[in-house]
Amino acid sequence: PVMSRPPSARQGRTPTVRRVTIDDLPRIPEVFSLSLAPDGTRLAFVVETADEPANRLRHRLLVLELDEAGGRRGPVRTIVRGSAKLGQPRWSPDGSRLAYVDDRGGSPQLWTWVTATDVRQPLTTHPAGVGSPAWSPDGTHVAVIADAAQHLDDPVPIEETDPRRRVVRVTGHRH
Repeated sequence: PVMSRPPSARQGRTPTVRRVTIDDLPRIPEVFSLSLAPDGTRLAFVVETADEPANRLRHRLLVLELDEAGGRRGPVRTIVRGSAKLGQPRWSPDGSRLAYVDDRGGSPQLWTWVTATDVRQPLTTHPAGVGSPAWSPDGTHVAVIADAAQHLDDPVPIEETDPRRRVVRVTGHRH
């Protein structure tokens, strides 16, 4: 692999080409968790970059508008900035909302972004955190996977009392 630096418009020089070294790796962003909207007009994804002075990773959830041919239409939009557990974007079936996981409050929780109003709101407050969001086909519910306890013999931390939420417990499984 090679890296190049674009020429300066004022200086009119050609780019410098050199081999990638281990020192370059923190400056190369990683793109993951891609999610295409059902109508194909938007792509949500997460970009991870290294913040070398702070010695931590930074994440941004971005949305790219796409034209009919799948090309870029307009600027890339930052939906939210987060830390290590920002990711897993999933579009609602009608494309009006984007569910994602963010650990801004400590443990990873489910959030939604409403495209029409630009509102972001948390949907869960599970003490051990949640992940793997999946929309119901009609877009009225989002299912998540949550740990019932941190260790095998720990009691379940909280029983759900909100009538809008239904908890389904798996008490055993087979491989």
